[in-house]
Amino acid sequence: MNLIRKVNTIPLTTFLLFSVVIGFIFLIPLSLLLVQQQTKLPSSAAPNPTPIEPIKVYGPIPTKPPQIDKVTPFVSKRGDVVLIQGKNLGNNPKESKIIFPGAVASPTDILKWKDKEIAVRVPVTAHSGLIKVVIGPWQVSWDIPLTIYNYNTKLHLRYLPPFLKLEGEGLQRVKKVTVWLSEENKIATSAAFLSQVRLNHTPLAVALMDRAGQIVPFYVNPTEFGF
Repeated sequence: MNLIRKVNTIPLTTFLLFSVVIGFIFLIPLSLLLVQQQTKLPSSAAPNPTPIEPIKVYGPIPTKPPQIDKVTPFVSKRGDVVLIQGKNLGNNPKESKIIFPGAVASPTDILKWKDKEIAVRVPVTAHSGLIKVVIGPWQVSWDIPLTIYNYNTKLHLRYLPPFLKLEGEGLQRVKKVTVWLSEENKIATSAAFLSQVRLNHTPLAVALMDRAGQIVPFYVNPTEFGF
């Protein structure tokens, strides 16, 4: 009863202020606890990636030998998508594979396989060299090497019509430059004389070699080469 009498003697404003302070003391820890619990839950805005469905319908093996007319872009990094264009490639032929130097493309790397075009992602273990397409008893490769570079590559090949130009680090490694104007027409020169090669159109592909005949990685501006 004494406690009730003491409470009754407290002014109303003081009692209300005291109640607010007590409320904050209990409310703040409760709010922090709720926030911590929410951060452990998966966000409703988090993306749900759609898995790539395996090919379920396979086409027949071509009766004529497959042919590769072009691989573009001719310079890529791991994870990029390259297009293999040609004919008699089949439509999702079951007994087929794409071989990169150092890697075989997995089923999830093959994004499209049509009779005239294949879209394939460069495997993470691939390195520069020739791409091979195997379909049943047939095996065909493009005679122009694909150059694989990475984010640390400092050598840059520029196409500033009508000339090609090399810029950046690693230029001293380049001993031979091969420029394909078409699959049958190519020009061989050195890095020192590359600036004297006049081109009438964007080259089909370019490869840089060192003294031992190994491919020297480089990168390009895709818009300069029409990628």
